[in-house]
This record gives sequence, structure tokens and C-alpha cells, in this order.
Amino acid sequence: MLLFYKNVDYSVLTAGLTIPIQHQESVFRELGFTLEHGQRKQIQILIDGTPYPAQIINIQFDKSKYPTHRDLLQIRYSAKSAIAQKLQGLFAYSKEQITLQRQ
Repeated sequence: MLLFYKNVDYSVLTAGLTIPIQHQESVFRELGFTLEHGQRKQIQILIDGTPYPAQIINIQFDKSKYPTHRDLLQIRYSAKSAIAQKLQGLFAYSKEQITLQRQ
């Protein structure tokens, strides 16, 4: 099931992505759980039938300083993780173009 689109950028290829606020409810509904402010949980992301470990995190920030700010959800993984390597392989051309732009 498609929940939202995300453009491929440096972050997606190396660290993860932020889940847009307007899609957080549908992501949690599909996952079957929610996270309180500051919590994290291990998840599996399926790409071409293979599961890759990652974390979903409800970012901890000072709610007293930002009382009206909505929660920030991110899916995170490391640059050397299996999922990052898979995404870099799938989007090799994008990775090459992003690397050139960053130089």
C-alpha cells in the first residue's frame, strides 16, 4: 500500500526520512501501533521482497519551548546499513547526481 511519496535525496540514501505530518496517522494505522513523544521502535522495511531493519522515531524536543508543534516522525538507518546500500544501488544515477551537486 502506498502511503506517501518521497523524493530521493541525500538523506534518503544515507540516513532516513521524515514522515510528513499529514501522513503520520495513516503510517501508524498501517504499522498497527503509535509512538509517544520521544519513543522509538525497530521496524522492517520491505524492498523487492527483502526486509531491511530500520527505526521509526518520534523525535524528542522540548514541548515547553514549542507547545503547538506537532510530533516529528522519522525513519532512520545508518549510511552503511543494508537498506542504505540497497537504496544507493536502486537509485545509483540519483546518488551520482546528488554527489556531484554536493561537491
